[in-house]
Amino acid sequence: VTVAATSATASPAGALATTEADGTAASGSPGVGVAAALNFADGSTRAALGDGVAITAPGASFTATTTTDAAFGARSVSGAGSTSGVAVAGSLALHLGVLRTEAMVEAGATASSTGALSFTANSNTHHSARALPKTNGATGESTGVGASVAINIVDEVTRAQADTGVVLTGTALTQTADATLDVDTEAQGGASGGTAVAPVVAVTVVNSDARAGLAVGSSVTLSGGLTADARSALDVLAKGTGDAEGSSNAAVGASVVVTHAAPVVEALLDGSLQAAGA
Repeated sequence: VTVAATSATASPAGALATTEADGTAASGSPGVGVAAALNFADGSTRAALGDGVAITAPGASFTATTTTDAAFGARSVSGAGSTSGVAVAGSLALHLGVLRTEAMVEAGATASSTGALSFTANSNTHHSARALPKTNGATGESTGVGASVAINIVDEVTRAQADTGVVLTGTALTQTADATLDVDTEAQGGASGGTAVAPVVAVTVVNSDARAGLAVGSSVTLSGGLTADARSALDVLAKGTGDAEGSSNAAVGASVVVTHAAPVVEALLDGSLQAAGA
C-alpha cells in the first residue's frame, strides 16, 4: 500500500509566486504613492490512515510533501515625487503562511503488515515579505516622507505520528518528520527633500513544529525495530533600512526590526511498544 500527498507552489518561467503591489506617483503637489500587498496562505497536505480504518497488507508507505519556491510571499513597492511641495510614499507587505504537512495514523486505526510500515512528512518552504521604495522613494521639494512596513507571520506543523488508540503490527516502523524553513523579511524606506523622514518596521514571527513518534494509548508490535526521527532547519533573516536625505532641514531615518522564532522538535514514545530489533 502506497499513499502519497504532494503540494507544490512553484513559479512558471518569468512569473513570481507572490502577491505584488506597486504604487507610484510620478509627480504632483502633493505627490502620494501607496502600495499594499497582502498574501494569505492556509494549506494542509496529509497522507493518513483514517480514523477507525483497518488494513492488512505486505507493507505500507504514507508520504506527505509540501514545497514552495523562493518567491512565495508578499512584495510591495511605492514611490512619489513632488517638484513644489510634499511627497509621501508608503509600502506595506503582509504575508501569513499557515501550512500543515502530516503523515499520520489517526485515532482508532489498525494496520497489520508482514513487511515494513513507513510514515514520512517532509516540508521545504520559503516565506517572504518585502516592503520597498521605488528608486529614491519619496522626493519632495519641501518635505519627503517614505515609510515601509513588512510583516511576516509563519505557522508550520510537520508531523509523522500515530495517534491515540492506534494498533500497528509489522516487521519495522519508520516515522520521519523533516521541516526546512527559509523566512525573509525586509523593509526599506527612502526619502529626500527640505525635510526628509524615512521610518521602517520589519516584524517576523515564526512557529515551527516537527514531531514524530507514538501518542499515549497507541500500541505497536514489531518483529524488527522502530525509528522515529524529527528534524527542523530554520533560517530567519530580517532587516530594516531607513534612508533620509534632508537638503535644508531635518533628516530622520529610523528602523525597527522585531523577530520571534519558536521551533519545536520532538521525537516522542508515549505508547506501548514491543520490538524485537533496534
